[in-house]
Amino acid sequence: MSKRFNSLLFVRATRWSLFVGLVLAVAGWCVQDAFRTHPKRLEQDAYIWQMVWKDALRQSVGENAALVRAWRVLFAHVAVDGRVRRPDVDAKVLRASERPVVVVVRIEGQIEAFEINDLRAKALGALREAHDAGLTVAGIEIDHDCASAKLARYTQFLASLREGLGTDTRVFITALPAWLGTPTLPALLAQADEAILQVHAVANPRHGLFNATQALAWVERFNAVAPHPFRVALPTYGSRVRYDSFGNIASVESETPLANGGSEGTELVVSPAQVQGFLDALSGQSLARLQGIAWFRLPTGDDARAWHTNTWRALLTGVPLHADLRVTARPAESPGLFDIVLVNRGETDAVGPGAVDVPSHCSMLDGVNGYQVVGLATARQQLKTSESYLLKPKGERAMAWARCEHNPEHDIRASP
Repeated sequence: MSKRFNSLLFVRATRWSLFVGLVLAVAGWCVQDAFRTHPKRLEQDAYIWQMVWKDALRQSVGENAALVRAWRVLFAHVAVDGRVRRPDVDAKVLRASERPVVVVVRIEGQIEAFEINDLRAKALGALREAHDAGLTVAGIEIDHDCASAKLARYTQFLASLREGLGTDTRVFITALPAWLGTPTLPALLAQADEAILQVHAVANPRHGLFNATQALAWVERFNAVAPHPFRVALPTYGSRVRYDSFGNIASVESETPLANGGSEGTELVVSPAQVQGFLDALSGQSLARLQGIAWFRLPTGDDARAWHTNTWRALLTGVPLHADLRVTARPAESPGLFDIVLVNRGETDAVGPGAVDVPSHCSMLDGVNGYQVVGLATARQQLKTSESYLLKPKGERAMAWARCEHNPEHDIRASP
């Protein structure tokens, strides 16, 4: 074979290689562009955490079943002293929803006696209860927020639990960001078929319930070490935290009001817009292990601290949030007196403003519902509050009463 012929073959082969490489490159760009345009659709689960199943909860399960893949239902809560509280789960409502159920067993992180055999029996009992109720059981989830130093013991418990379950029942665990980087985390994750990374209420309450930037960083780190698919637990709720005289947390009130809670404390809320921003950022990431979102908790019509169902449904379906806050001044019975009221004319929850500018021609001003007057009778007088709160769709909140020369509504300005 001549050298010229060999050279011709070489040239043709080179051109073919370049052509193939160009085609593959274009295909790769198309795939990346398609991912950006049509990001991976995340599955949506919802936690049902209520101890008492009221009509509002039953209604919410029925109305929202079509939006979720599965319910993650609290079946047993093992307290610090080892005693078990069991919610009055309405199996009939769950069956009617035609969605699989993950049986959740909550074991307090500070439990005094961590007896593996005893805890395994309690977990298996909760699972058996769900099967006996005729539910379609998708697995069992253990929610145990122990300290990192106790992860090895927790791993032993999960191994023992798996032995009692066999191979046909999937095991899920709630994972904490504090465990990232610990040497015992890989062994723990190896005992679970799937993990749910909790990114809310895992930091000092003084820093809030949720931080989108920090949460995204945790998700990226967890994706790098997760041996199996995982989900991210996101909040739909708020809490009131009360502190003792030493500055320590005395109580946390959320879906269930505390009988002796009193009124003092700090209200913590999660902005729906902030969670929307987190979801938008998440959709732009290439996270191979991320499977879906687990919402904590399912909103109901009587849950004052949870988002309105409209808000949650908007985030699940990708519909833009529509809050419309307006500050109105309504004439009172006495001439010159006005009630200053915040109104949400939108369809989703809105975070109330931290400050409202009131014109100086309002010579008398007194705040209510946590708002206080700053700079009274000056050109910069304001209503200010350190409290965070959500105003539900079509909701109202009185902010102050004022005596003004004329209706101040068009001169009032709200700021975050």
